[in-house]
Amino acid sequence: MDKKCKILLIYPGPKAKFPRLPMSCIVLAAYLRQRNFDVEILDTRLDTTEGKRWSDYLCIGISSMSGLQLKYAIGIARIIKSQAPKVPLVWGGAHVSFYPRESAESPLVDYVVRGEGEETLFELIERVILNKCLEEIPGATFYHDEKLFSGSERMHVDMDGLPFPAYDLVSLARYSDSVEGFSYETSRGCPHRCGFCYNDFFHRRDWRAKSAEKIFIELERVRDEYGIKKIYFIDDNFMVSLSRVKKICQKIKDLNLNWASSSRADYLAVYKREDFILFKESGCLYLQYGAESGSAQELDYIQKDITPQDIINSVRNCIEAGIMQVLSFMIGLPNETKVDREKTLNLYDYIMKLDGDIEINGIFIYTPYPGTFLYNEAVKSGFKERIKLEEWGKWKFGDPRNIPWIKRKDIGYLETIEIISIFNYYVHRLNFYSKTYRKKMLGFLGYMFYYLIIPVMRLSASLRWRHRLFFAAPEWRLFKFLVARLFPR
Repeated sequence: MDKKCKILLIYPGPKAKFPRLPMSCIVLAAYLRQRNFDVEILDTRLDTTEGKRWSDYLCIGISSMSGLQLKYAIGIARIIKSQAPKVPLVWGGAHVSFYPRESAESPLVDYVVRGEGEETLFELIERVILNKCLEEIPGATFYHDEKLFSGSERMHVDMDGLPFPAYDLVSLARYSDSVEGFSYETSRGCPHRCGFCYNDFFHRRDWRAKSAEKIFIELERVRDEYGIKKIYFIDDNFMVSLSRVKKICQKIKDLNLNWASSSRADYLAVYKREDFILFKESGCLYLQYGAESGSAQELDYIQKDITPQDIINSVRNCIEAGIMQVLSFMIGLPNETKVDREKTLNLYDYIMKLDGDIEINGIFIYTPYPGTFLYNEAVKSGFKERIKLEEWGKWKFGDPRNIPWIKRKDIGYLETIEIISIFNYYVHRLNFYSKTYRKKMLGFLGYMFYYLIIPVMRLSASLRWRHRLFFAAPEWRLFKFLVARLFPR
């Protein structure tokens, strides 16, 4: 194949045993391939860069999310620039969309694609990289001879016009999707205004979706070509339109597939019993949504637009229908009081007692994320703002030591809450999934760890949680260290 047509898309990240599919690359690759480009995907979580001939490509796209992925993106960009300095590096994803000009100033970045990548990257390649036309491209930002070219915001793509994702460009057996639930996108964006979420900026609160008819055709192909039985809808908010969800449920029932998706507590709190029956009968395995806090004041502060009663009602409705739920909470917000935090822990306890099949995947320490309302609030509260790409590469998502309003003496306390809640989730999840998943995920050492260490940690978790003994927890610091080494993801 002529170099002129070859494009490499890189999904950066640390080595992982059984990660989820790099869907941002898979969907983008399909769009470019439809336009006669030869596309390859490099997932550094699974593959090495050794022996890669970077100069073979017309351009190389790199995904970027603030935090760990960005760190690895910067590392691989340095390697490429040292070995093939003339090959254009095109960066896309959430982080560079938040900081397009600052990112474009980096010597590691030749072009920035803001927001959705399909049309912008194609146009950038056709007009600028191939034909050397120095002009502003909607959705793109770049420098040339110190002159900034930054086009207007681009209209979002028609989801029904997107081609079938290029799943064939990766080895599916190496990804957890093969047993956890196969990643598939039916919509993008979310109409809600949650103050901690990237959606408000990245998608401009514009929700758009594929038709139920297109979804049926593609899911039938997924089932027939790849033997998939479980689907996980990776949408930011799958259930924005209940009428659309009902159509999908009717069609997915005909395909004999199981499925899971995201939702919201205020949706599930008011859906009718017949809606839940349809979800269950169509193969719904679980619904995932953010509860965030047990404090009404905190829910208002983060602009979640739900109440604690919504959370309780949604949980009860799902239990009545026999649908498992996966919830999440946050602690450590800028204005959080001890009373707010205790309300969250109490709601956690209340929910977990309602049904044995409820999962709460964590009570996570809040981390300010760029491009959000709460990020600006965090900066006002003393959070150190970073500007340059390389500065953000050193930043760690979820590290409370970066958060100025959390007192040093409280860091260990919050971290113990977080790790115990995540521990409870993973123990339940390992029992929920098949033996095949456990074997791939754990390996021999993991199995030994699981059967020898887990019972002891469950006892510690139970005692500490019941009595709120979250200070001075050396066993949990050690557990966290061992898990990070044994089960990198």
